[in-house]
Amino acid sequence: MSGKVQRLDLLEGILERIELPVLLLDENQRILYANSDFLKYFGKDQVSTEGKHIEDIVLLEEISRIFAFEDTGPPFDELLITCKSGPSEKEFFFSGQRFPLPDGKNGLLIIARDVTIRRKLERRLQESEKKYREMVDNSSDAIFIISNDGKFAESNKKATELYSYTEEEFMTMTFADLLATSADPDLVMAQLKDIAESKENRFLEQIHRTKDGKEIVVEVSATRMPASDGAILLVVRDLFFRKQMEQQLLKAEKLSTLSAALSTLRHEINNPLTVIMGESQLLMIEDKDLPEKVIERIRNIHQMGQRISNALMKLSYFVKGEKDDTIELAGVRMFKIDDE
Repeated sequence: MSGKVQRLDLLEGILERIELPVLLLDENQRILYANSDFLKYFGKDQVSTEGKHIEDIVLLEEISRIFAFEDTGPPFDELLITCKSGPSEKEFFFSGQRFPLPDGKNGLLIIARDVTIRRKLERRLQESEKKYREMVDNSSDAIFIISNDGKFAESNKKATELYSYTEEEFMTMTFADLLATSADPDLVMAQLKDIAESKENRFLEQIHRTKDGKEIVVEVSATRMPASDGAILLVVRDLFFRKQMEQQLLKAEKLSTLSAALSTLRHEINNPLTVIMGESQLLMIEDKDLPEKVIERIRNIHQMGQRISNALMKLSYFVKGEKDDTIELAGVRMFKIDDE
């Protein structure tokens, strides 16, 4: 056996031990050797492959141009190619380099790595990341991811709208920078970490300041990010509408209490007032022989009673909500009471 054949057999033995699809081409792009992994991936055998042109084995447009050999060196490195592998399509990373052949000429050694599954997982991961980003950006709450020392790592669209900072500006800030009053960053982070590590749903109500100096009341929840170096997910909810609703409910509760008190007061006053009004009117009708001064005083008592009756009527409208006959003076809501 000649030394050339021995060297070729030795070379084939080495290539066979490489646990990746391997091709050895001559300068005319004909296959000198294909290892068993390549034959398995592409559904070929050594007899039908050896001596064939690369374009007869790897079904891919412009395969000759892709695997062209040039004296200046390999035309590609880590080239991603989708090609036929048996009945299906697979994705490979091909890398190639010049390789000295036993006859003293140069060939082309090609190593392929099947990345079909990895590429599918990458695409699924990209799709998941896209859906996650869309979900986060469409949230009605500001969402942040902060590092263990409080620096912002990520922020969503609502965060930029609520605080008027850009995403790039957030990346130069810490969570403590959002607080309306100066606070100890270590204390703030300790509170957030305590909430994040709690198994219960806990919230921290704070006053924050936006970029334009506006103070807002917010509710902060914190959750430890899994498989991260201490990162914390923060959800910040603007409490403007909730606080507004609480104020309205408090006002309604006060009005309800006031209405009940006014209703009781009206009842307690109305009963004796009816007697006063009736008796004073009878005195003016039946006792006409009374002195004029006495009749005038009785008439005044009756008129004052009438005014009280009118005021009680106003209170009745207020309690029942049937009529709004009030005026506002110096910020105080008052009833308009006619003298008649």
